[in-house]
Amino acid sequence: MRPDSLIGKTCPYCQTPFKQGVQIATCDQCQMPHHSECWRDNGGCTTFACQGNSVEGIELNNNRQNENIPRDTPISSPRGNKSNVIATLVGALIIAAAIIVSSNQHNAPNSSGGSETSTSVPTPVAPSPVGQTPQPPYSASISLSVYPKPSIVSRADWGAKDPLPGMMVAHTPTRITIGHSGIFRNEGYRLTEKMRNLQRYSQKIAILSRVRTKPVWADVPYHFFIDFNGQIAEGRDIVYASDTLTNYDPNGHILISLEGNFEIEQPNEAQIDALRELVCWLAINYAIPSSEIRGHKDYALTASPGRNLQDLIPTLRTDVDAAASTHNTAE
Repeated sequence: MRPDSLIGKTCPYCQTPFKQGVQIATCDQCQMPHHSECWRDNGGCTTFACQGNSVEGIELNNNRQNENIPRDTPISSPRGNKSNVIATLVGALIIAAAIIVSSNQHNAPNSSGGSETSTSVPTPVAPSPVGQTPQPPYSASISLSVYPKPSIVSRADWGAKDPLPGMMVAHTPTRITIGHSGIFRNEGYRLTEKMRNLQRYSQKIAILSRVRTKPVWADVPYHFFIDFNGQIAEGRDIVYASDTLTNYDPNGHILISLEGNFEIEQPNEAQIDALRELVCWLAINYAIPSSEIRGHKDYALTASPGRNLQDLIPTLRTDVDAAASTHNTAE
């Protein structure tokens, strides 16, 4: 990647564009560029589960007038004119960007990324506190038998810890909401590692950027995660509402997140097949109509699940209707 090609693109940590004359640190594994100072502040790469080292010392130069940002000037909210990309930086970068903190605690504190952002930043929504953890009527770990269940890596299989007590809110699933991690797929780490890192990150306060922090969550924020090779992992128990840093009420939503930045990447065949199987199982067994299968961006200011995945949702609804019709006929 030529250094001057980065000018105008956005640092995933501070959410401001790279400008002429600044020092850049690029990850030697995933090639994600950062301001050198942001790399140091974050304690490493912001990419989900990446543990790469920095290649530093690149200085951006071109024929433009020097627009270097003074390093003693506080960084304000990013500027731009594409509100959908704020999702990339706020809707899913929040999940992946600081996850690396968990696996790199010996370095320093600290999962969506675009080139422009909006001045409108979603307000964080903290989990609703309750006095006692409610006892739900059913559990995601119990296999439903009405429609065939896809292969799912259980919480026990990936080594989940118990949720933090007294923080989660029971809900009744009435819709299925699809999102993405917002960061390029990382094939260098196993699904089990990614899930453990995500849970460690979720269960503590995390620095998202110079201007934002994430509150403590009781558990992994979404109910299912599909990695780059189509493996499905069980996240938060489906009987509890998810947590979010975007401005919508997640009550009633079964939240599914796919690994990748689908504003730029295309979901691969394995991911699409796994998503179809999972959504059919959930929709039929929980009696959720296909009209209630939507993208994260349909509820909040976010780019998630990315245009290339959002475009597949109408086909996914059709697949669910066909599966439900076949299943009902077979009965």
